[in-house]
Amino acid sequence: MRTLPPLDALDALDDATLATLRARWQSVGFNADALGEAERIAPDQFDTLRLVFVRDAFALHPSPARDLLLLFQYDTSLSRARIDAALGAPLVDALLGAGLLVVDASELRATVRITPLHGLWIVSDDLSRGGEAVMGAGPTTYVLGETVPSPCPSRVLDVGCGAGTLALLAAHRGATEVVGVDISTRAVALARFNARLNALPVRFEVSDLCAAVGDARFDLIVSQPAFITAPPDVEVATFAHGGAMGDELAMRLLGEIPSHLAPGGYALVLLDSAVRPGAPLHTRVRAALGRAPVDLVVLSTRGQTPTQFAAGWAYLRDPSIGPRWHDEALRYTAHLRAMGIEEFTHALLMVGARASSSSHSTVTVPMLTLAGCDGAALAQLRTSLAHAGRADAALLASKVSATPKATYVEERTRPDSSLEPRWVVRFQGARFADRELPEATWVLLGLLDGAASVGEALEGYAEACGASPDEVRGQVLAFVREGLARGLLVPG
Repeated sequence: MRTLPPLDALDALDDATLATLRARWQSVGFNADALGEAERIAPDQFDTLRLVFVRDAFALHPSPARDLLLLFQYDTSLSRARIDAALGAPLVDALLGAGLLVVDASELRATVRITPLHGLWIVSDDLSRGGEAVMGAGPTTYVLGETVPSPCPSRVLDVGCGAGTLALLAAHRGATEVVGVDISTRAVALARFNARLNALPVRFEVSDLCAAVGDARFDLIVSQPAFITAPPDVEVATFAHGGAMGDELAMRLLGEIPSHLAPGGYALVLLDSAVRPGAPLHTRVRAALGRAPVDLVVLSTRGQTPTQFAAGWAYLRDPSIGPRWHDEALRYTAHLRAMGIEEFTHALLMVGARASSSSHSTVTVPMLTLAGCDGAALAQLRTSLAHAGRADAALLASKVSATPKATYVEERTRPDSSLEPRWVVRFQGARFADRELPEATWVLLGLLDGAASVGEALEGYAEACGASPDEVRGQVLAFVREGLARGLLVPG
């Protein structure tokens, strides 16, 4: 296993050289679009298996951007002549002097990963190089990065920042006071370099969770805490292991978040959590939050199976899928079995500060996927939840509509009009599962969509049911609140 490269020579790259490097990367197209195109080659495979096809595709249509992807993303040594053609000899010499490139036999290879992401470039470690390796912009980081709104709130905290990806993204999207914290000194050193590399004014500090920020409060807190389960004899990896069950660190973080939220602020935490029968995720998260006056939304989807979990972690330790991969996979499988873990939940937690401590809400929203849960979608959800939290009288006086992001279908199993139809809502974008509604609820949905207010729809629904408004009032209000929380209804 290769060792982690030292970082002490990074200061040799001055700001002028880094500006030249950014300009060169931009001019040759070393960007997120080029990486996305490469990632669509043989998707859903370990990189070791994909690389054969990636390299073959790149050989057919070579370019400077593709050579830089081979070098910095796909662990491929290249000739000095090819790298000179992509970057220019002076920049190659500068990267050699900083230790980001080294001579490997007659070729050059990268000692780090450099990932283009949303107009940024993030330098991080090869995660197979040891427990202190620093995580950069991986697939789950990308999911959480999509949730960072643009424009971004002013004050942002990134907890467990790793190479600084989310903090830098927040600054890039308009945040004016951004702090990133991580318990790893190496992570903070790389994050500070990435701030210089991208010319962004972000402060990074070594900290056990939020300790270094004192009593400071933020408009947005983002975190992807380590959540890999740790067998008792494992070499702990700072970027990965969150405790014996995996989510112990995340629960400790959740206990600290409320005291660092500014009025109206919110936190976004992405994690995987082992399913515990009889103790759903939202109850454990609410317990971790304590008595804090915060609202909680759990956007949850099915996580990996134990087999996928063990295989994926073993691959990080041994990308060659050799003997070490075999041993690690079996060790993790045995640990998961011993802990009684049979499935995982993949979840995005949204914790919002309340002005009053008189009450708080907890909502779980089952999702097919978290893909597409970007800043705009979460802003819409926060608006809908605020609407749902109104007092009964205010909610009855308001207007709600069926979401425009769905198709409403009456369907039959055969082309026979005498058959009773099924009433189905098919959501666009594949985030929510299709939903079949009882006939009475279908009628109520139509009334809500056409009425000037919820109260007017209530009157029409009571008449359709042959009941008094008081008799169906609770049912209608419950449906409206649930529909707003689960994307079926929108305010206005």
